[in-house]
Amino acid sequence: MKPATAYPEDVYLMALASIRGMTIGLLRRVEETFGGAEEIFRAGEHRIASVLGGNHAMFSDSSLRTALTAAYEEYSWATGNNVRILSYRNSSYPKRLLDCTDAPPVLYAVGDTDLNARHVIAMVGTRHATTYGLSFIKNFVEDLSQIVGGSVRCTDY
Repeated sequence: MKPATAYPEDVYLMALASIRGMTIGLLRRVEETFGGAEEIFRAGEHRIASVLGGNHAMFSDSSLRTALTAAYEEYSWATGNNVRILSYRNSSYPKRLLDCTDAPPVLYAVGDTDLNARHVIAMVGTRHATTYGLSFIKNFVEDLSQIVGGSVRCTDY
């Protein structure tokens, strides 16, 4: 698969990160093999299969094309809404996660956040929150703001 357009490197990383089963460990291995995220998309499924061996349906041309299109839309939205995209290569990516082979390759952050601060409380969310989950997080953030003096912000509930 050869992308018709050249995208910023973050778009390729976001697309790869969105593929089910992709972890930092696998992404590093694939990037080292092919020389970068963009090159994976240029290689095509047959070359990927011949290099990695076996059946790698996650790297089919249609899967990669779908992931790349969705990643570009997400990138455009994120950059237009002041959402920072932190790939595992970014110096702001939490260093504590770099040693976890199953850590997400890309994180998103809003606001002035230092994810490498000594003390950090982070919440991992879902795009399909339940009513219970929304209620729980609202109460949790309200309680936490009482403990730390009201400096807690949450915009996703």
